[in-house]
Amino acid sequence: MFDSLWEESDRLIAQEKYQDAIDLLMPIWSKNLDDVEIITQIATAMIYTDIDKSLYLIDGVLQMAPDYGYAYYIQGVALERLGKTDLASSAFEKGHKIIPSHLPIFRKVCYAKQLVVQESGNLDLFHQAIQSYTNYLEQDPQNYGGYHNRAELYHQFGYYDNAMAA
Repeated sequence: MFDSLWEESDRLIAQEKYQDAIDLLMPIWSKNLDDVEIITQIATAMIYTDIDKSLYLIDGVLQMAPDYGYAYYIQGVALERLGKTDLASSAFEKGHKIIPSHLPIFRKVCYAKQLVVQESGNLDLFHQAIQSYTNYLEQDPQNYGGYHNRAELYHQFGYYDNAMAA
């Protein structure tokens, strides 16, 4: 039962029918108040309807289950939408440490680091961001966006030869 509801809520979120996903999950949550997966899925939809409530729910999930890496991912997405790139980057990093094989989180780690580097111009952070992209691309070598972003970073810092090779 939960699998089909989960798939249906994923489909609704992908179709940007956020309130429909919330409406589908709320009755289930009322019977499973401590189910961190259900709460996180509701928070995922709420990023687009009520971001403050989404962050509130995710904070509660992380208090109940501090090792639930996907919740850090959702927290990072919400913080990113609010323009809080440093906090988003930190959330993505925490999630990635818990589930390093989750490529969407790893991709967000890389991109968040890229944004921080672009804002700060910090050379040490640049090297960390390049290393993150390199590690990510070893796991997902078909991700052309990752190559593009790494090349963009090289270019920004004047490493033109590396940018061309990236």
